[in-house]
Amino acid sequence: MRQPLIQDSAVKTAFLWTLAMRLFYSTIGALAAPYLKLDPALIRSNDLTDNLLTRDTGWTYRWLGVWERFDTLWYLHIAAHGYDRPDAVVFFPFYPLLIKLLGWPLRSPLLAALLISTVASFFLLWGLQKLLSLDLPSETVRRTILLLLLWPSSFILFVGYPEALLLAFLIWAVYCARQQRWWWAGVLGLLAGLTKAAGLCVIVPLAVLAWRKREWRAWPISVSLLSPLLVTALIKVSGLPLASDAYPKHWRTEIAFPLVTLWASLHEVITQHDAVLLLNLVALTVVFGAAFLKRLNWEYTLFALATLTLFLTKKTDPLLQSTNRYVLTVFPAFASLAIWLRHPLALALYLFLALLLNLALLWSFFEWALVV
Repeated sequence: MRQPLIQDSAVKTAFLWTLAMRLFYSTIGALAAPYLKLDPALIRSNDLTDNLLTRDTGWTYRWLGVWERFDTLWYLHIAAHGYDRPDAVVFFPFYPLLIKLLGWPLRSPLLAALLISTVASFFLLWGLQKLLSLDLPSETVRRTILLLLLWPSSFILFVGYPEALLLAFLIWAVYCARQQRWWWAGVLGLLAGLTKAAGLCVIVPLAVLAWRKREWRAWPISVSLLSPLLVTALIKVSGLPLASDAYPKHWRTEIAFPLVTLWASLHEVITQHDAVLLLNLVALTVVFGAAFLKRLNWEYTLFALATLTLFLTKKTDPLLQSTNRYVLTVFPAFASLAIWLRHPLALALYLFLALLLNLALLWSFFEWALVV
């Protein structure tokens, strides 16, 4: 039986959490701005930093300028100029397209980027409640929301990055498939694949659900497979090399077998005592360990496996760069963690430590000290 699309409690919860987290992070950014240690050499070591807002712009910098960091600059550049650089092709087109469309009436592409992520976070939280409520009690769903929102890099959902948009598309695609709305599932899966490479993994849970139903009417989910073709066509039209060429040439990233990447990471963290790499390995272990050891439905387990495989095929330098952010894609793992963390004291301790780490990473992000 199909659920009604709108449920007051889920919508209200999603809205309140989105508003609270947007205000929380924006207030922290505004208050922190005067005290940030901004090393000009460190900033210039990043591309596209010639026209950043500066602190002498006052409140404009406090509310907007502190969020001009790392990947955000690339999405803003693509929104303004298209794919005019060979190193830009690793960024997928749908998010910058939305920035371009919304940036014109708002007169601020950066404001548009933040607004898109915030609205996407609302749909993410709304969809996550509806999807998990099909299988889990409401108390577990509420804990899942908490665990996701206080994950150490969850502030990324509210910056000029496409993670919130990607997760919203993924979750709603799976939910529509559960409700046998196959066309919606296929179109949302397509949009997920146009937002980030990990979006292509949505075909795994969609295929499992279609196979379970044994319905020929499920064929529209195959629409989601068009995303790599469309992205490739766009890059070809731009006259630029593909991402497979750009990664090793411009981003110190090569394609490798997942076990090779994992072994190299373990070896380096033991021999080099790299604290950031250790943090990323812990994040990888917690999220994927939860996804595989506390299994929910098979479509979630296989989705986690597909996402892990895709992630580990990219051997970056430094190793496992931005893992803390990438693992947010594996949304079922947070439900698994919520099942485990049922004791109030254990949950409170975990959330306290996660929040401290979240704020530490956010501060490093503001100071250009850490690529999240």
